[in-house]
Amino acid sequence: MKDLSLIKPLVKQIVSRAINDNNWGLYLKSDPLTKVPIQEGTSMFKITDVDMEELLNAIENTELED
Repeated sequence: MKDLSLIKPLVKQIVSRAINDNNWGLYLKSDPLTKVPIQEGTSMFKITDVDMEELLNAIENTELED
């Protein structure tokens, strides 16, 4: 297993900055839309987005194979 402790903070900073600076968002590929009920039995849909902290935690917890 490689020691990624020095590079992970840089990767997290680069990814975070790129997403924020470009006003991008990430969505769940497996479930991109969430049905939201509104009045009178009608529904609307919203994008199931990924929280930035969830993304950064996933980067932190990722290990590369040798």
